[in-house]
Amino acid sequence: MFPTMPRHNLYKIQPLVQSLCKKHGIPYQMKTLSQSFIDIVKSLKHSGQLWEAALHAHHVS
Repeated sequence: MFPTMPRHNLYKIQPLVQSLCKKHGIPYQMKTLSQSFIDIVKSLKHSGQLWEAALHAHHVS
């Protein structure tokens, strides 16, 4: 949500984000830095696989 905010300041906005999530019925998740990096790598891998599949499908046609 706040890509330019330094990680060490996230605690300042955390209560607001938690209340917004609760208000809109969105699950709020807290993760460690290492788990966040693991999730990013998994997401990038998945996106890469989708692009690879689309590229191969386009060349086969």
